[in-house]
Amino acid sequence: MNKLMYLLIILSLGFSFAQERSLNYKDDRGASCATIVVVDAEGTEIKLPPNVIKALDCSNASLSPNGDYLAYFQDNALNMYDFAEQGWIHFSDIPTHPDGINSSVFWSEDASRLGLVHISQSGIFEHNSQVQIFELEGIAILNEIVLDIEVTFSCGGICSPLDIAFEGNDVLRYQTNSSLFYMDGLRTIARLELVTPE
Repeated sequence: MNKLMYLLIILSLGFSFAQERSLNYKDDRGASCATIVVVDAEGTEIKLPPNVIKALDCSNASLSPNGDYLAYFQDNALNMYDFAEQGWIHFSDIPTHPDGINSSVFWSEDASRLGLVHISQSGIFEHNSQVQIFELEGIAILNEIVLDIEVTFSCGGICSPLDIAFEGNDVLRYQTNSSLFYMDGLRTIARLELVTPE
């Protein structure tokens, strides 16, 4: 085998290991509260800084599709942990609403977009929900899109959207309903093509 072949094998192995990080939930203390740990492909817990470990106790978090970044909430902020740099950054302030921060973040397939849902039943938003989308280069914010759209959610200890995700990179797929349909338990799936603001 030549040097180029060895290099390609090493690069592909490194890429597959990065993708095989996953989140595990332990010490479940109820429907709305669990401690999140990050594990590697063998299920071994990955060591994180103390402030990140503390933030993952009874919180929401999400790994980027390539496994390079961990997004998590702490102190009314969305933070990002970079596994390669082994450091975290304050990503964005999150407004506080009566019903709190209501969803873990969700990523586009290529990690170029990251979204979250805010829910308030007190009339702050036109449809009681608002979607915030960040357009990214790595973990640098290039643009922000705010959508006042009706996303179906349910509330217990906290409020959570029932179904929202990116289809590919440019289409937002979410469950929506009007009060007419909600009583019957019917759900409508809406799709919205995202356009980068100029």
